[in-house]
Amino acid sequence: MKINIYLLPILVLALFTGQVKAQGEMGLFFSERSIQQTFINPAYYPTKKVHIALPNLMVQGQHDGFKFGDLIQPIAGSDSFMVNPENAIANMPDQPFLAIQSSVEPILVSFRAAKLQFTLSSRARTHAYVAYPKDLFRLAWEGNASYVGQTMDLAPDFHFQALSEIGLSVALPVGKNLRLGGRLKYLSGIVDISVSDRMLNLVTQPEYYQLQFDTRYQIQTSQLSVTNLFDGEPEAQFNFQPFSSNVGMGLDLGATYRIKDKVVVSASVLDLGSVKWGANANQYGVEGSFSFDGLDAFALATDSTFDPESILDSLENNFTFTEESIQAYNTILPTKVYLGATWHLPFKFRVGGLMHYEFFRGRINQAYMLNVNKDFLKFLTLGVNYSVRNQSYNQLGANILLKLGPVVWFMGSDNVISFLQPEGARYTNVRMGMTLSLK
Repeated sequence: MKINIYLLPILVLALFTGQVKAQGEMGLFFSERSIQQTFINPAYYPTKKVHIALPNLMVQGQHDGFKFGDLIQPIAGSDSFMVNPENAIANMPDQPFLAIQSSVEPILVSFRAAKLQFTLSSRARTHAYVAYPKDLFRLAWEGNASYVGQTMDLAPDFHFQALSEIGLSVALPVGKNLRLGGRLKYLSGIVDISVSDRMLNLVTQPEYYQLQFDTRYQIQTSQLSVTNLFDGEPEAQFNFQPFSSNVGMGLDLGATYRIKDKVVVSASVLDLGSVKWGANANQYGVEGSFSFDGLDAFALATDSTFDPESILDSLENNFTFTEESIQAYNTILPTKVYLGATWHLPFKFRVGGLMHYEFFRGRINQAYMLNVNKDFLKFLTLGVNYSVRNQSYNQLGANILLKLGPVVWFMGSDNVISFLQPEGARYTNVRMGMTLSLK
């Protein structure tokens, strides 16, 4: 099935929707009564032997650039607002990123046999990641006058991907206190758009202020092809094939260890693996250099033969544009690491701490969380957490688990403040779903 659409909506979709592999959810790590914890640690060994999960949903977004409140600020003594780009730029790191992710889990079945806990799961995952250089905003707002003789990095990085996953995990007890687990995942790619090589530099020469552009930029796609990208009106074609040659494998590993029935220490490594994209694989690139000495204002006023298209022709002659079909390419899954511990206190209180690291496209994203949970009788668990991620310190989360007979309903967010004060938010997520816990 082919869907013809223009390039711009596809790029907008790639930049601002989907699942972003920026940072994994953390509050679920402390939900000991939710079978979905197996997605955080495959060594999870539930009290109940049989679990059947109904469709679950997770949505998450993160941005470590400027906050909305950094750009739009109130004017003192009035009800008006002002746009303050200088303040927004000052609060940006050199390479800010935007990451959005979602996961739909239509089925999960977990059962115990011979002391082994088997879990069969399926998920539809999408993820988008955009990193944009701070120099882009500097150039747009401040111009290049303050950066004479310096190299400005103007090359954005992005990665958009949608895939389906079928996983089989096994958790087994080793002795009284140790649990080990692993999950093997079969991945089927739906669509991918990713930058495979990027370089776009601008240098303003100090002597005569000539502009020097140097670029080497390359994008690879699968199941999405673009015609007339460099000649004419670009148009994209998306081929939807649920069972294509885009396949990959992933591996999750985990362990838990209980110390004197009071402290449980956990560790897991998730998403070791890659996807090979071979269905309708294409590559688009541009490479070259261009020097611009400026225009003679007097000549523009007196020479009626001046043709502005000559500048465009010079650009085209100095850059090489390529559009080609390729056999296949690979993308690496973002590796996530969880290290945490939970201390069981009297009156069914639990206090825990968690460190989380993610390695993706040359970045290391890190986050830390403190959590407090309490069970009320046998049917209700409430929890609150505080987390720090990527130098954002105002994240308070909450979760609730309600158990009515065999039905377990869970809902949680790592940062509920983002819903109350969106102008200051850099991270938000929400997870919700139901499970039948039997035997």
